Amino acid sequence: AHSGWIRAMRFHARSGLVITAGDDGSVRAWALIAGERIVSLASAEGAHHDGICGLQLDVKSGTVFTAADDGSLKAWRLSDGQLKLVASIDEAHPAAVSQLQYDADSAMIYSCGADGAIRIWKYVDVSLEMVSEVVDAHAGGVLMITREAQSGTLLSIGVDGTVTAWTLVGEVLTPIASTDETAQIGLGRAMALQFDPYDNVVYSAGTDGAIKTWQLK
Repeated sequence: AHSGWIRAMRFHARSGLVITAGDDGSVRAWALIAGERIVSLASAEGAHHDGICGLQLDVKSGTVFTAADDGSLKAWRLSDGQLKLVASIDEAHPAAVSQLQYDADSAMIYSCGADGAIRIWKYVDVSLEMVSEVVDAHAGGVLMITREAQSGTLLSIGVDGTVTAWTLVGEVLTPIASTDETAQIGLGRAMALQFDPYDNVVYSAGTDGAIKTWQLK
């Protein structure tokens, strides 16, 4: 499917559409047929100069968003058996982009990177425009972000070991709570982050083998 690691995948159950991206810098679209076989639909070979770790999909518009270790952010349109590049920002971050999140209702893309920043982009009329940023969201870099659709809460984990919760006020990303550095998530790298909006509980897990819970107040 890819030459090297597949670092990101998105799946839409209703349509059976699967999007993959990997260390080879390529993006590929697949169709799951009758839950039994996968058929290639389209590919963008060498979509990025470096490995792709950020991947999001807007099924309604057929748009795929990708971000890579080279700091770039791109939008692709899946149409007529092709993945066509429709928008690109070469230096969305000055260092590797760690992850992307996407809100289809507002057409907002959230990115984070090794530069320690979280940025928000608007995708309108096949163009990408930055609308907000937090330059020093985490010291040493942001490992991961996740967005809870119902509440709109964005969670981030930093290399510094802290977890921060953010809310979007207008177009400004504002912190609402954070663990302090003495209550770090663990000695290892964070690998998973989830939020339960009903009980306001944050769950984190990492390479140290620990699962931790945090009460958002």
